[in-house]
Amino acid sequence: MARRSRVYFPGALHHVIGRGNQKQSIFSDEKDYRIYLDYLSEYKAKYSFHLDVLALMKNPFHLLLGVGEVFLSKIMQVLQFRYTRYFKKRVRKADHLFLRTLQGRFMR
Repeated sequence: MARRSRVYFPGALHHVIGRGNQKQSIFSDEKDYRIYLDYLSEYKAKYSFHLDVLALMKNPFHLLLGVGEVFLSKIMQVLQFRYTRYFKKRVRKADHLFLRTLQGRFMR
């Protein structure tokens, strides 16, 4: 059965959860947290979304985002891809960093 389309309108709030694949840690130390926050800040300025709540743990993380003109999928795609590329290079791993779920590309 096909997944329902995500409701989109400017100002909509979305609870986003990111979990590590096979329960692995997403962040290994303070540097990883800082890098993720830097990327998040960069894309927040670029895509003009509101970040209302942020909780970063080793596994998982939670974000409450208020979207503007750019779809949530685009924001999360660029953020997760860039951080995953950084993290894989740092720890020299080749497998998936984030859990791929039945609900779609990221949890809501």
